[in-house]
Amino acid sequence: MTYGRIVYERTGDFAAHRFYGLPAVVSMIVNSLYNIVDSLFVAMISEQAMTAVSLVFPMQNFVNAVCIGFGVGLNAIISICLGAGQKGTADVAATHGVFLAVIHGLVMTAGCIWAVPSFLRAFTQDAGLIDLGLRYAVIVFAFSTILSVDLVYEKMFQAV
Repeated sequence: MTYGRIVYERTGDFAAHRFYGLPAVVSMIVNSLYNIVDSLFVAMISEQAMTAVSLVFPMQNFVNAVCIGFGVGLNAIISICLGAGQKGTADVAATHGVFLAVIHGLVMTAGCIWAVPSFLRAFTQDAGLIDLGLRYAVIVFAFSTILSVDLVYEKMFQAV
């Protein structure tokens, strides 16, 4: 019997949902607070810096969406395998998922850093703003691999 099953049987539906939902809620709050706090500090530099961060933000959300989507798919596969009693298959899926998360992260890093100049030019012709956006984007997207692995691990832990 798993720990989660014990929690469900002893506490009922509401407490079990709270138990399972809390990590996801905390994760989303931390992610949102990161963007808010980042914006507050960047706004202290200049209005142009804040605009640059705002222009890069949609690409950051795209990276998050891809990583979360992959993690949710992996979560479903692991849950199905564990529900069917195929722990070995679930282990293999988790191992492959982490490897593919690293690949996704590397591809997202390279792809976003390559695409961000064109993306920024589609919204502004201001060279200073593009330069600030590029500097911010390179810093943010350099950690796409770490973000990808983090989100996949988060979704894997939700599956078990």
